[in-house]
Amino acid sequence: DDDVAFQTVRKIRTMARDDDNRPFCFFVSFTHPHDPYIMTSDYWNLYQNADIPMPKIPALPFADLDPHSQRLWTMCASDEFEITPQHIRTARHGYFASLSYIDDKIGQIIKALKDTNQYDNTIIIFTSDHGDMLGERGLWYKMSMFDGSARIPLIFHAPRYIAPRYIAPRYIPEVVSL
Repeated sequence: DDDVAFQTVRKIRTMARDDDNRPFCFFVSFTHPHDPYIMTSDYWNLYQNADIPMPKIPALPFADLDPHSQRLWTMCASDEFEITPQHIRTARHGYFASLSYIDDKIGQIIKALKDTNQYDNTIIIFTSDHGDMLGERGLWYKMSMFDGSARIPLIFHAPRYIAPRYIAPRYIPEVVSL
């Protein structure tokens, strides 16, 4: 991810230096946030363990899970080891730290666009391919259609085409899909 951001910033600056005014399209793909949920101390230390929210719906007994969740539970070998509340908090802590890390990488790219006077002339689309259950319902990773896994960000920056606005996270009046 460091190299992806570095190469993107370098290309933006090179195009500006070379007076290259052609339209461009970059597909900038980051790996984080992704398991394993680890991160360097500078991002890890942005969060206190006590500030990490625990799952709203804790692990459910196997018999209470729907058939697909039971399959995921078995596939991930969740019955072969104990997942303690501290394991859950630590994993979520790493996920939050990874989000902050990616925020910084995106910030570096936006800064390069601003520094080269391309920000207001560039359409930026930020999205993801999946979320992560992060221990909700006792589930991890993607692979389910519960909100933690299926809901993803979709952010557009297109100042010449779309007026800035905030839409409440629970309601979007238009159809939105990948």
